[in-house]
Amino acid sequence: MKNKCKILSVVCFFALTACIDKGEDHLIRYDTAECIYFGNKNDTETGMFMLFLSASEQNFICIQGYATLSSFSDFELDEGNWNPGTGESFGKAKTFVFGSLSGSTIQGSVYSDDVRTVLINGGSFDVAISGNSYTITTNFSGKIPNTNISIDNIRSRFHGTIDFFDESDDD
Repeated sequence: MKNKCKILSVVCFFALTACIDKGEDHLIRYDTAECIYFGNKNDTETGMFMLFLSASEQNFICIQGYATLSSFSDFELDEGNWNPGTGESFGKAKTFVFGSLSGSTIQGSVYSDDVRTVLINGGSFDVAISGNSYTITTNFSGKIPNTNISIDNIRSRFHGTIDFFDESDDD
């Protein structure tokens, strides 16, 4: 049986669609894009951030990653392909952090909908910039915490502006 991914138009000036391909149809319409900039956390000489794309409190993708270090006023996500930052590549520019569970606290990159939360543990995403407009496409995989259930092909596409917020210690 083929999985189908239908695309909805978002009634705002950007659109994001997501489809999870795991034997079922799944569509999410995101209507918010925010990015929190933390600056040079963990002394990585890169700019740590959290990118949050959401439709509601329960429907979101949150990507924790590291971009080229800059002041907040000059910060933007780097263009190109982003891969997991593991081992020696942890904290390098254009990498993202896997999702993890520490006690009852979820950290790192996650996908969540009304039914499940998925710790992202593989895949990549791409970023393209034109003026103030971003196009972000993902193809992640992950695992539902405290289970052996894997979720493949967490695919999404965003096009539009992102609201950026400064939580860095920069002056």
